[in-house]
Amino acid sequence: DFQKRSSDIGSVIDQLLGVYGRSMKNISYIPALAIVAQYQHRDLENEKSLTKAALKKIIEPHVQGPLPKNGSAVAGHIALFTAMNTTTLDGEFQRDCKQRILDVADLFFSEQSQYRGHAMMPFHSEMSDAVFMGGPILAIADSLAREDEGPKYAEAAISHLRACALINQLDNGLYQHSPLDPTAWGRGNGFAALGASMCLSLLSPEVAGYEQVKHKFIRQINELVKHQDATGSWHQVVDHPESYPEFTSTCMIASAILIGIEYGVLQRDDYRHVIVQAKSATLRRIAPGGFINDVCTG
Repeated sequence: DFQKRSSDIGSVIDQLLGVYGRSMKNISYIPALAIVAQYQHRDLENEKSLTKAALKKIIEPHVQGPLPKNGSAVAGHIALFTAMNTTTLDGEFQRDCKQRILDVADLFFSEQSQYRGHAMMPFHSEMSDAVFMGGPILAIADSLAREDEGPKYAEAAISHLRACALINQLDNGLYQHSPLDPTAWGRGNGFAALGASMCLSLLSPEVAGYEQVKHKFIRQINELVKHQDATGSWHQVVDHPESYPEFTSTCMIASAILIGIEYGVLQRDDYRHVIVQAKSATLRRIAPGGFINDVCTG
């Protein structure tokens, strides 16, 4: 059954679309990423995905209201970017999504914190997941407002990423959980890799600091590759093979590599085997009904 599932990507995707990304009571990154997947598969004409009208009903309540008070909610606004890019005939909805994204990104300027002279998005708690929670929304804002606002959001994204690396990136390239815990947590490294890859895919290579962020991302990926196990998984603690093979870190790290390849940051041939193994490790652990094996609590 494991082997069959490893080659039956379509059925697994359909099962996931039937369970995830169908509601978002409070905006946060977990349902938001599933909603992004629903939009993407609707564009691919997958009938198992929600219609764009149904997805708009999920998104609309989060276009207004108080601004986020935590990183999870900040990152949840990634879904609005996908919504506005795939709902091209609804100009008012597009404008509302864009303005909301810019309002959230502006928290960098109104509520920012500092680390060694580098400004950061608020709510980071000096944790490794801050790369993802705060970085991509700034890069998205840059892609939306570059012509009108100049490089201010791009510079903000670079500043945030550099601060995150200063706080938590270890000498070997992995990310520690936080200054209070030097453990190379699997999800923490997944968040760092995925967040950096998304930023690199959106920012112009011409922006000051891009090459430094790119170098740090590649260094992390190359160290992570050394710790992929024989099943294709990364573990709950990356450099402790006795810890269990953790599903979501495997998904995030593999996705980060794929994004890096797509945008020319990484060379496909260098990571082909890594991706094949990670895909197998992922598909074999998704059961009917959306149940997933060995996921970090929370």
